[in-house]
Amino acid sequence: MKRFLFTAVAFSLLSSSAFAACTQEEIMRKAADLQTAFQDLARKDPKRYSDAMAKYRAVAKKAATNPDDVCKAYDDLAATIK
Repeated sequence: MKRFLFTAVAFSLLSSSAFAACTQEEIMRKAADLQTAFQDLARKDPKRYSDAMAKYRAVAKKAATNPDDVCKAYDDLAATIK
């Protein structure tokens, strides 16, 4: 399910990312890195993981239409869970 969420947000941007500073490749790389970080967090601290996933879901809904927003959101989330 987590993989689907990350991938769904990334793929929803494929058609509009041609004009963005954040490329499709960057979004996919950031999604993969964030997924790994979330998996590590789930093992180490389930409470923080739950809180971070809730934040991710909220951010993903808002950022899903703008590739630059997705990149920024992924960067912000990665910084908070590492």
